[in-house]
Amino acid sequence: MAGQLLTSFPSTLALNFNNHTSRPILTLPMEVLHSYPSNGINFASAGSGVLPETNKIEGVMSLELQMRQFRSLAMEGQTDRDLIGNSLLFLEAGSNDIFNYHVTNSSQTPEAYVQAMFTKCKVL
Repeated sequence: MAGQLLTSFPSTLALNFNNHTSRPILTLPMEVLHSYPSNGINFASAGSGVLPETNKIEGVMSLELQMRQFRSLAMEGQTDRDLIGNSLLFLEAGSNDIFNYHVTNSSQTPEAYVQAMFTKCKVL
């Protein structure tokens, strides 16, 4: 796994079982989309962060929006709730926020910035 992130592990494992769980839902061929909720969904948006302003200018979907999409799918009956209940959910966020803090020369102190991230996580 050299050069990969921790989040790459479930995707690599899924690829070894020859399925499509590692690919974002919007990149799948139409024939796969029809059965997709039965074998996995990925709401990831590359570059996203806990804070909604992280990489927003690049059109990245925030963690909050990704979670809203997941909730919507589940609440609207678009997938089997039993499948969700028996699924492995993997959430990872924050590293893009930290990177963004450094490249944007934020006026906040590092402590205040991280506290803002924690505060946002509590409401998600």
